[in-house]
Amino acid sequence: MALLLPVEASSADQVFVQSVKAALLGQPQLGAVRVAEVEQGAALPVVKQQGAWYQVRYQDQQAWISRLLVADQPPGGKVSLLVSDEADLASGARRRASSFTTAAAARGLSEDRKRLDGGFWTADMSQVEKVEKLKVTQSEVLEFLKGVEQ
Repeated sequence: MALLLPVEASSADQVFVQSVKAALLGQPQLGAVRVAEVEQGAALPVVKQQGAWYQVRYQDQQAWISRLLVADQPPGGKVSLLVSDEADLASGARRRASSFTTAAAARGLSEDRKRLDGGFWTADMSQVEKVEKLKVTQSEVLEFLKGVEQ
């Protein structure tokens, strides 16, 4: 007679951080005490998996990280939604709206939209376009995040 016990195991021996920064927590739950913080691309050996969390080893300690922040492959090239390259947009397989048009639409702005909450307004599309031309580097994003966390 064999006794079968459930074993929590991960299909991955290690996982790689995909987000710019990821918190390692003391417990497998949001709001748990932050034990450490790791950068994008960090390889973390997996101890076990529990639901949507991995227990990992990091600097001689064990901590938990959300499965949403990691993958079993290293991040492929740095992709940023903050910086667009017009050449990349033009070389797409299908014709896409410009990044300006897409950004304006995401903010609920369009040149033909004239009414908002019962009042009339006009969007200054030249200012929206000016903001969309700003380029933000990854180091600037990291510096901004430091200020948010304080």
